[in-house]
Amino acid sequence: AAAWIQQRPPGRELDAGLAALAARFAGDGRRPEMAVRWAGEIVDSTLRAGTLAAVMRYWAGMDRSAATEYVMASPGLQPEERTMLLNELNRARPAY
Repeated sequence: AAAWIQQRPPGRELDAGLAALAARFAGDGRRPEMAVRWAGEIVDSTLRAGTLAAVMRYWAGMDRSAATEYVMASPGLQPEERTMLLNELNRARPAY
């Protein structure tokens, strides 16, 4: 699925697939950076923000310091996105 999506131009018709890929990569606990990358490709701003927030909650549950470091260092985030994601990190609960 990822290879197919990469061959397509960005657009709203791919957004649901991108959100699903982001959830898959975040949920497996091994590749949260890829989950953020896929979420960042979503065109619809509301879906992108919600997907990024969900990915950050997953990541923070596994490794809050790595998730925070990524948010703080990511050059692709707008200031309001960074603030929203830091708020999500603060609300996330550790995974047990």
